[in-house]
Amino acid sequence: MSIQLFLRLDGLDYYGDIPEKPEDSNGIVEEYPLSSGDIKMILNDIDSIDAACDALLDDGDVDFFNCEKCAKLKEWIDNRLKNTMEPRYHEILDVLYDYCNRAIELNTGVVIEL
Repeated sequence: MSIQLFLRLDGLDYYGDIPEKPEDSNGIVEEYPLSSGDIKMILNDIDSIDAACDALLDDGDVDFFNCEKCAKLKEWIDNRLKNTMEPRYHEILDVLYDYCNRAIELNTGVVIEL
């Protein structure tokens, strides 16, 4: 359970349209681990995230946010950060925003695994 920023996509195996993190992911993937409590916070917003990003993320699921979806997710995060939330959830959204921003710059994407 994590958020993964792919620094590059060339040479990777895919499961459908989702890039698979290689065994030796050093220099390929940056990973931010999520606890079960973190996932519960994300799940409270999952329908809103899915609708905003044309995503299919759910509990125990994984989805790939390409550059287009990352741009939509950044917009969703900007709006969500205007509301009150737990400090830990704010931290998660800050990391996710940074990962989306970098994925757009790198023309890669972000995998969210719940």
